[in-house]
Amino acid sequence: MVCLYSDIAIGERSWKVRRLLAEPRCAFAASDFAGNPRAPWRTATAEVVRGPQLRVIRRLLRAKYGNRFRLFVLVTILGRALGHGRGIGLVLTPDPEFP
Repeated sequence: MVCLYSDIAIGERSWKVRRLLAEPRCAFAASDFAGNPRAPWRTATAEVVRGPQLRVIRRLLRAKYGNRFRLFVLVTILGRALGHGRGIGLVLTPDPEFP
């Protein structure tokens, strides 16, 4: 299983992205669009993606969330104007679960 996430509101210069580039270990939980966890937390390895891979992630999120995702695209434009850098994508590969 691979989880896709587009962090377009924060940008590539954020502390979160810099931390993941230095140490890709992370934790995540399945969440609703507002970010409320809906499942138990799991550990994973994160990969920061840009370019063609990011376009695929955004296309998938646009198909899933529609206009709500388009609203976040506007936030990206504002973030760039404030110097936060371009949006990035994350590919999370969950650790295998042990019984």
